[in-house]
Amino acid sequence: MRVFLSWSNPRSQAIAESLKGWLPQVIQAVEPWFSSQDIDAGSRWSNEVQQQLDECKAGILCMVPDNTTSAWIHFEAGALSKTVQKTMVIPYLDGLKPNDLKPPLSQFNACETDREGTLRMLQTLNTGLAPKSLPDEILRKAFDKFWPDLEERLKGAPTAGVGRPRDQREILEELLTTSRNSVNAISELRQAVVLNSFSLPIMPGTFVAAGTQSLGEMMKRKSETRLMPPEMRRRLRKKRKPLTAEERGEGGPGSE
Repeated sequence: MRVFLSWSNPRSQAIAESLKGWLPQVIQAVEPWFSSQDIDAGSRWSNEVQQQLDECKAGILCMVPDNTTSAWIHFEAGALSKTVQKTMVIPYLDGLKPNDLKPPLSQFNACETDREGTLRMLQTLNTGLAPKSLPDEILRKAFDKFWPDLEERLKGAPTAGVGRPRDQREILEELLTTSRNSVNAISELRQAVVLNSFSLPIMPGTFVAAGTQSLGEMMKRKSETRLMPPEMRRRLRKKRKPLTAEERGEGGPGSE
């Protein structure tokens, strides 16, 4: 059974790398796929990852406190959930508790990187091998034998990437996040360009109620008015009676 190992940031990557070598020792039928090692030279990174997301029957999301909002983790989790059962997408939590996850990651059954959580993750993967699943007794014996090796590797995983050259995946993730933030900023700017507290004249003698039209719509109307023949503009002005000073709130008869 092919298992996709999803990661983002140096410690998460080290955990995924450790699982790649360790999982087949416990369950020989499991074939982990890890992007930093399993993409052939010359292959397009995005195409290869997408192919594996489509073909893998289970996924392990290597989660640490610094990558809970990772764009790539969320993308890969979403892609996996479309092709495998929800129970076979497993957030593997290092330094986190299940209630630390936010939607959509919180919908999956998470396991922690301690002894109990790791055994539970293996049992979940083992159920995906049915009808060729290992008997639970054999699975537990294999786990007891090899757990100390993984435990030692997890303790030695880096806590930061200081001095380490950035790989292609990290650069792509940063570009994706920057692009997404730019789109959000543009959307917020468009929403802000709406009249919420004042009225602006569109043409002589007419006004637009506050908050009813965007600046772009008003400029379009003003442009259309300028393109009208002079005679048509004069007729339009006669049909639209200007607001009085009282109606505009500027005072009127009897005002001091």
